[in-house]
Amino acid sequence: MKHVLLVEDEQIVRLALRSLTNWEDHGFDLTLDAFNGQKALEMLATHPVDLVLSDLKMPGMDGFELLEAMRGRGIETPVIVLSAYDEYDSVRRAFTLGASDYIIKSRMSAESVLEVMRRVLSREGADDLDSAPPAQVRRDDLMALLDERCENPAVAAEKLGLSPGLMIAVCLHVDRFSSYTEKNGAQKAALLGRGISDFLDRIQKEIGHMAHTQVSPAEHCIVLSFSSASRNAALSRTHTLLSRLHTQLHTYFNITFTAGISDMFFGVENLPVSYAKAAEHSLYRLAFGFGRDIHPEMVGQMVPKGSLDTSELRQNLLKAFDRQDADRFEATLKEMSNRVKAYAPTLFETGLPYFMDASYALFERIGGAGGGNMEILEKSVRFFEHICRCETYEDVFVYTRNFFLWAMDLQKSAGTKHSHAVTEALKFMRANYAEDISLKLISEYVELSESYFSALFSQETGMGFLDALKNIRISHAKTLLKSTNLKVYEVAEKVGFSNTEHFCRVFKKITGVSAVAYKRI
Repeated sequence: MKHVLLVEDEQIVRLALRSLTNWEDHGFDLTLDAFNGQKALEMLATHPVDLVLSDLKMPGMDGFELLEAMRGRGIETPVIVLSAYDEYDSVRRAFTLGASDYIIKSRMSAESVLEVMRRVLSREGADDLDSAPPAQVRRDDLMALLDERCENPAVAAEKLGLSPGLMIAVCLHVDRFSSYTEKNGAQKAALLGRGISDFLDRIQKEIGHMAHTQVSPAEHCIVLSFSSASRNAALSRTHTLLSRLHTQLHTYFNITFTAGISDMFFGVENLPVSYAKAAEHSLYRLAFGFGRDIHPEMVGQMVPKGSLDTSELRQNLLKAFDRQDADRFEATLKEMSNRVKAYAPTLFETGLPYFMDASYALFERIGGAGGGNMEILEKSVRFFEHICRCETYEDVFVYTRNFFLWAMDLQKSAGTKHSHAVTEALKFMRANYAEDISLKLISEYVELSESYFSALFSQETGMGFLDALKNIRISHAKTLLKSTNLKVYEVAEKVGFSNTEHFCRVFKKITGVSAVAYKRI
């Protein structure tokens, strides 16, 4: 039995941790506790333990002072610190004082706590482990680089084991993640993310010059550095790694993933933009199919080339689709087809990417809307496969028109499944997303109580009212970032966010990339 001392001033946290599981069944005794560092030192003098779980902020002697005092007295018991989600700097400081690992309180589960405690205890007697930061800290450091929160990116890269020279960023996106979550539940989906991280940890230890972090539930960032390799050698090593991951993740988790690969770049300061490009490339799974490695050259074949500008027509297609105006959609698509034919009458390969680009924008809009659009998205691969086999502009026009008119009909029929109140609420939100919309305002608009409307909306749409509103706003924000010269804070205001920092957090959570990086793509 391993004896654990729990040092925490909040009784509710102590009770919550103890109630996660029957710890004795797992070989741990958590009966000892102390409300601050001084009391913990007194107990350690009379009750030797195998492990200490300690909060950082406590009255009297806090967790930092406890760490200093333990090391000053020669107490070598490993310490795992308990931290809040936003105490990144505090955790870093704790590691400099000798902490072995950390646990975020809001993410505590029996599995995660057991994993950390066992990992720390397994390190005892390993001389070479103290010099390397724990895996989660490395992931947090990489996330700080992606979010451009590092004061000295070069130093951070060195700590991550990334060497100077060529680098490649990879966006690993789990295919059909929404379906996986719906089928297996959110808890198993979260375990899948941790399982992928564990695989990447093992590979990182084996090959070196690699860092990774989980960006979102379905997305992982991998960064590879090549100190002396040629371009061809670097690409070969990247594809060898990804081939290995495809095999292992399919074998152990029965999943496939799409890997978006960036251009090669020099300097870790270019990582945020390069990873945003990799994430964008991964979205082309809608065109190339799931389970593929999508490199820049493949995407280049999809991007329209030449001087023909169809951006206004593309925006008009999006507006017509949003309004479910079939006649306007068909007329706009026909106008695009005529312009493309006039521009490249005999070069079908030159004209086709314009249709691909517009269709990709439509699928991205459908995906950002959430709700019951999975049936449409699941057919996206077949859609792109079909138009790639077309031989004439008319074939592409007819198939594209029929497909998206079918999608409109499907959305309309799905809408009839909503009650009148939810249907009217959604219409109001889409028309007034830039205004100060609240649950109270919407409830009054549909003449229902707040509690009843909130439950009804969640039941019928599969998401909360605020989540639906955020998805609508971010969908419009993406359009503004791409099609205008507005600054990020101006876009935030135009889509209904009063706080730019909050907008940036929501944008990153929904899209997987920062607003700044998205605008640069």
